[in-house]
Amino acid sequence: MRPHARRRPRASAAGPREFIAAVRLADGRRELYRIPAALDVEDARRVVLDQLFAVVSVVVSPRRH
Repeated sequence: MRPHARRRPRASAAGPREFIAAVRLADGRRELYRIPAALDVEDARRVVLDQLFAVVSVVVSPRRH
């Protein structure tokens, strides 16, 4: 009897993933930003906050293909 094959992790779980960030700015504008290579939600949020000024709120979600 052959041993069971080990399951390989999905490619998306092994490395950077793509995220979408909905951002509200202090002047009232709302924008969507694509973060193409973040490790997790916190990393994606950090990227947005490092790049933009006067951010009021940020909502980050993994992008589904």
